[in-house]
Amino acid sequence: MANNIQDSDQASVGNVMEWLVHALQKPTEPVGTALIVVGAVESLIQPLGIETIPISSMDELKSFCFDDPPSSARVFLVDPTFCIRNGAMLKLLLSEASILVRKMGEDLKVIPNHLHMIVKADGEHQIDALEKALGSRRILRST
Repeated sequence: MANNIQDSDQASVGNVMEWLVHALQKPTEPVGTALIVVGAVESLIQPLGIETIPISSMDELKSFCFDDPPSSARVFLVDPTFCIRNGAMLKLLLSEASILVRKMGEDLKVIPNHLHMIVKADGEHQIDALEKALGSRRILRST
């Protein structure tokens, strides 16, 4: 898998591997950062057998993020434009161990957060915008 992370130093490769292993071994615990990838995301994930779910709207994210904890590892492949537009909400989802939700017709309740988010960026311009939207401490870059 390290060969799939082009032009990266060993520390970067180690960080990406650690992020992916966390998603695989602890699917019910948030990682705290989004993995920003330029290039082929699939080559990172497929060897591990992690389920990938494409997300391009808040409704899609809510339908998966707020359901019961996953029984197996899964990551959300989040559209970068959606991520940039919804940075404030995603910052919260990346940082908190639990979140408050209210489903239609139900009382407010606290649920565990199990978001593992990968954003496929098209280049440095999107990475810069994502850093601005999410904050640099909430992203892990893999280029």
